[in-house]
Amino acid sequence: MDVTTVAPADAEAFSAWAHGAGIRYVHSPVIGSLAPARAAALGVLIGGDHDAARDARTVVALWADPNKIRLLDTAAKAATAKLIANLALAVSMEALVESVRLGDAGRLTPEEVVSILGITTIAPIAALKGGTVIDRTFTDTQFSAALLAKDARLMLATSQKPLPAVALVADALDRATAAGDGEQDFSVIARE
Repeated sequence: MDVTTVAPADAEAFSAWAHGAGIRYVHSPVIGSLAPARAAALGVLIGGDHDAARDARTVVALWADPNKIRLLDTAAKAATAKLIANLALAVSMEALVESVRLGDAGRLTPEEVVSILGITTIAPIAALKGGTVIDRTFTDTQFSAALLAKDARLMLATSQKPLPAVALVADALDRATAAGDGEQDFSVIARE
């Protein structure tokens, strides 16, 4: 059971190697960070052979939210699904950052902006990272800027079509990492 975030092509290659060696392989990346892990509330993507995936589901049910487990028929699909989840996280964070910037232009405080976002489609990221953006403290790293930058590069390399929002966030994450903030929480992109 491989829980890492890798390119779909790599997950496919690992699966093929394992099959050739007579080993059952399941790619099973998680959705969530430290707090959901502590609360046994992670989402889990399970991709692989039907029997192996079924057995893996039994294992992950011990530490995952059973309503957040998704079975996929290949390891590559599980790897792609993980990138999709991280794309949603990255792009919604950028939406929060840009909302605060637009609010500032209209003389709204960051607190007012986050409150307004609480009744929009990006309410989850506003609830998750709004306080961090308001306080401008990015040291409680749940998911580092460097790791999300790596995943954004995987997204861009995987997609055959342009992902302009991902490219924008990847650039912001790369700048944060180059500035020495790679180990800070990914919300550090709000610092600019």
